[in-house]
This record gives sequence, structure tokens and C-alpha cells, in this order.
Amino acid sequence: MSTTTTPRRITKEIETFCAEVNPSEYPSFVKVLPSPHSSLNECFHNVREQVRIKGGKPVYGWTIWEWPKVLLEAEFHCVWKSPYGELSDISPKTNNENEILFVRDDRKTFDFSNLNRVNSHRLALNSDPMIHDFIRTAESIDSITPSSGMPDPPEFIVRKLYKLKLQICKHYTNKNGPCICGSGKIFKKCCFNKIP
Repeated sequence: MSTTTTPRRITKEIETFCAEVNPSEYPSFVKVLPSPHSSLNECFHNVREQVRIKGGKPVYGWTIWEWPKVLLEAEFHCVWKSPYGELSDISPKTNNENEILFVRDDRKTFDFSNLNRVNSHRLALNSDPMIHDFIRTAESIDSITPSSGMPDPPEFIVRKLYKLKLQICKHYTNKNGPCICGSGKIFKKCCFNKIP
């Protein structure tokens, strides 16, 4: 269920958030140009294969997502730097984004041996306790890794996160806009009816 999108512009709030994520780099927009061999949600493997085929190198950093009026999220990501120095995001997106907001971070890399993920950063955009509960729950899911002895988060935590997401959408999503699940229906005639 997608609720976040690429910010339309770099606001002061986004600048401040990005400076907390990596103070030495400024965010920039990078074009999404999916490679034919790329798979959804596999940016690290996609870029490694692209480097093998076409040269260039991986550039690690953070994709900045915005859930308007709700939160900002920095998700660890990898883009491809071509042999000519151009950056592009070669990994396909579920919501047909044609560009991402990216903050480079040369302090980070991806551990292909253990496949350990790097946790996301999140910032609430208002003081609604429901949003803060959502962020805490998402962070508890992030902390569950194979090395913690729990390869998958418990079902009750996943259900709680989904319920919170629906409740937040009820207050902050346009009911006549596209549904957050991507069904193509309007929100009030789709997932809005699942809200407890």
C-alpha cells in the first residue's frame, strides 16, 4: 500500500531532514530510467548487474519520500553512475515515479554477504499521536532482521502498522483521490471501507 511519493520540491523541512540524514550532501532529483534486467525492490542487485554489463559504479544514499502532512522517510537506496558520470535510478517503481529525490551517502554501502538492510529514517510532519505511533511501529519492524533471530516481524505488529496506516489515511488522504492500494478505484470506494 503506497502512501508516499517523491516530493514536488525541496522545502526547508526537507532540507533540514536531509541534513540530519547526511549533513555533507544536499538532496537532488534523479531520473528513474529502469533497466530491462532490473527487478522491483532490488536496487542493490540491479545496480551491481548494470555495472557488470555497462560499467560505471554504484552510488549509495537515501531516497526521500513524502507522505503529505504526515511524514518524511529516507529509505536506503542505490543508483547507477554511468561511465560518463550521469546518475540514474535504474530500478522500477510501483507507483510509476519518473524521478526520485536522492541524498548521496558515501559512508554507507550494502552488505551483499549478509543482506543486512539499513534502517529508514522518518520524521513526523505534525504532532498527531497516531503518526508518532505509526513511526514507532515501523521502526520496530525495521529492527527485526535475520541476525536478531527473527527473520520476519510478528503478524500482530504488521497488522498494527496496517491499521494505523488506514486510520491516518482516513484523516489525511483525499477521499476522492486514487486509492492508496493502487487498485485504480477512488479511496472512498475502496480501502476507506476497511478502516476500523
